[in-house]
Amino acid sequence: GLPKPVLNIARNKLAELEAGSSSNDSSQPVAVQNELFASAPDPILEELENTDLADITPKQALDLLYRWQTKVKSL
Repeated sequence: GLPKPVLNIARNKLAELEAGSSSNDSSQPVAVQNELFASAPDPILEELENTDLADITPKQALDLLYRWQTKVKSL
């Protein structure tokens, strides 16, 4: 259920860790986890943030919900 960009980044980080190319810093797992989720912005949340809900019609709102549902189903 995770977004594909998050999975791709996780696979790359795992490959780096398995190859031993990362340092043995004890804070590294937290930094890696934060980086995984920070680098994949949610397109639905971005669109919601940039939408003026007071300035759309009920039909536009329904279309928006349908588009978001389609995006979620494709993940």
